[in-house]
Parts: sequence; structure tokens; C-alpha cells
Amino acid sequence: MAVLENFDLNEVVEVSFRAASIYGSRVYLNPGEKITVGELVIGMLVGSGNDAALALADHFGEDKLLILMNELAANLNLTNTHFADAAGLSLENRSTPRDLAILAKAALSHPFIAQAVKYQTYTMHSTDGSYEHLIHTTNRLLKNYLDITGVKTGYTDEAGFCLISGAEKNNHNFLLVLLGAESDNARFAESRIILDYAENHT
Repeated sequence: MAVLENFDLNEVVEVSFRAASIYGSRVYLNPGEKITVGELVIGMLVGSGNDAALALADHFGEDKLLILMNELAANLNLTNTHFADAAGLSLENRSTPRDLAILAKAALSHPFIAQAVKYQTYTMHSTDGSYEHLIHTTNRLLKNYLDITGVKTGYTDEAGFCLISGAEKNNHNFLLVLLGAESDNARFAESRIILDYAENHT
């Protein structure tokens, strides 16, 4: 969201060796590959690409990007949120379900983000056509739960398996933040139970 509000989505980024080499969830960018900011944002939202996040951080300057991210958190009154790195891997990152719900609602007000988090698959293209990256959503509810409109998975050892879910049913919009699930399967199963209850009691 900070990138969307401060930079041109058509700006071209050259992927750094550091970004292409990062561990964890990736969209498998190549060192030296040139790709737009918009494609990298989609890579983060659909494929949970740590490499896409780091490519943006290296391009714009991670310190600058973190200032913008934390200013955004302050503007949204996210009083228990602090961003310490662009990919969300640092132990110094922190947030709460309340703050994440507010952030997700704000993010979904941007049509670009609202559309991106609905993709089940997406093909990222480098600007010169040299590379393609077919990415699949990490949000399995998009494939088997028809009311889901996004939003984002997450995982660290400390936070466990996490999922922010948006859903629409009977002219109602729902937003669920689930943190600390014990497994990948559990976060989706538990989220479905809670969303089903919410939808059946409105």
C-alpha cells in the first residue's frame, strides 16, 4: 500500500542479487531482471514473494520504504504496529489482529490491490519479455470457497500460520484476521468455520 501511494506502478526495477537470493516464499525473480513496480506488488500479494518485496526495497531504499510504511501505520492509527523490514521476516516486526484488519480494509479500498488479491494465478512478465513467472495464490480459500475476495496469507515461526480473509455474501462484507494457526491446513479450515458462522448469523 505504501508503494502504491508513493511510487509509479510503471516504474522499472532491476532485481538485485540480494532480492533474488532471499529465503522463504518467492516468485523466483532473476538477478538483473527488469520488471515493473506493479508486477512486483502483484508478486507480493499473490505469490507472497519475499524476493519481490526485497527488489522494491533495494530499488527505492529500504530505509525510505520503511519510513513510508510506518508513516502509513501512524496515519491509520495502527498503534500496535511497527514495520522493521520490507519482507516481514524480522523479529522486530509487530502488529495485532485489530491493526491488521484496519490495514486490510484500507488496502482493499485501492482497486489495484482489491483486484490483485483475487487472482488465483497470474503471470508476471519482465519488461523485455525475457522472463515469465507463473505464480499461484497462496490463499487456498480462493480456489474452493466461492465467497472469498482475498486477502493475504502470512507465516513466521513466531506468528504461526496466518490468514486475512475477505468475503462477500448476501450484501454483507466480512473481514477476518486469523493468527497463530498450527499448520497451513489449519488456517484455512479454521477461517472457513468462522466465516461460515458469521455468514449464517447475519
